[in-house]
Formats: sequence, C-alpha cells, structure tokens
Amino acid sequence: MVLITTTKNIFIIQAIKSMRWRGFSYVKVIAVDDYSSLIRDFGTSCFRDEQSLLLPVFPDNDSTTCIRSLYFIHQWLKSQPVNIPCLAWGDNGVVSNKGIPFIPWKLTAEQFCFYIDKFINGWRCKKNIRANHKVSFLERQLSPREKSIFIYTKEGKDIAWISNTLGISSKTVWTHRRRAMDKLGVKRLHQFINIPRSLISENIQL
Repeated sequence: MVLITTTKNIFIIQAIKSMRWRGFSYVKVIAVDDYSSLIRDFGTSCFRDEQSLLLPVFPDNDSTTCIRSLYFIHQWLKSQPVNIPCLAWGDNGVVSNKGIPFIPWKLTAEQFCFYIDKFINGWRCKKNIRANHKVSFLERQLSPREKSIFIYTKEGKDIAWISNTLGISSKTVWTHRRRAMDKLGVKRLHQFINIPRSLISENIQL
C-alpha cells in the first residue's frame, strides 16, 4: 500500500512503516507538502493503484500541520481524482461533518492499522464513499461576514479599518474574527493570516 500523508514528523513516518499490517504485504509512506507537489513529483500513476490512500493529518496542538492538511484536502477535492480514497487522521474541529471521514488522532498502533484496513476494505466495496463537494472548506464553514473579515485581515487591514468599512463595531469585528479562527482550529492571528486565500470562494461580495 502507498500511504500519502502530510506529516513531516519522521518519527510518525517510521512508526507507520514499522507497524504490523495484516491486509498489506508492504507499506510505502510518501510525505508531501500539498496535492500539487504530489502530482508534480509522482504523476497520477499512484492513483491507479487501489492500495493507495491519502492520509492528511490533523494532530492535536499543531495548527501549522492542520492548515497544510486542510489545503491538501481542498486541492484534492477540487481536482476530482479517480480511484483514490482519503481518510483524515485526527480532526481538531476542522474536518468533522465536512464529508471527509476521519479517525481519532490518538490511537495505538493496533488501532491505527485496524482503522486503516477497515476503511480501505469499505472503500473497495463502496467507491463512491469519497466526498465530491466542489465548494471550498471555508465557504462551507464561515459565515459571509466571517469570510469578509478573513479576507480583509489577510490584506493587512486592522480592526478599526474593517469596523469602519463594514459599518460594525470593533468588538463585533473581533468577535467574528475569533469565531472564524475557532472554526479553523487556529489560536494565533499569524496562523489565521497564513491560511491560503485559495481556500475561500472568490466571488464573495466585500
């Protein structure tokens, strides 16, 4: 099986390789930054193998990796891939109820192998298990006001400027921004700003 993941943690990668897999004779782990780099470096050949699995990771207390994984899933959904399952490892409030199946972050090696094996077998029986939504994650999660404040914040506008432009109080701007950050699982403003703009609908009315 070829397991494609967004983790950069070499200890996690080695642990996955050394696990005792029942349903697979071997496991190859490919760590990537984003979906486009996967296509660039490996082409689409890996997607023709039913033993392949996309495994974006959402570890606890690691918002940088969560954002990278969120972007990876966004690119994957947009590309409409064929015959490749995707299973999120961890949730962190980001992928739940968004059409992407996920397994808990904290698992024993035996539990991890069991979940992966069970998911792959289920996917083989029901290949339409993959979510095929075309809208972005942020479009489905954030309210129109939160989207506007997200975009303005990325453009470097401060709370006072946003308040004056939208005709709402500074406290309301702060509240909307905090809600958006909570929905995306980030706690710091710089993490919020680093979320790719491509994740949000481009036709929003500002």
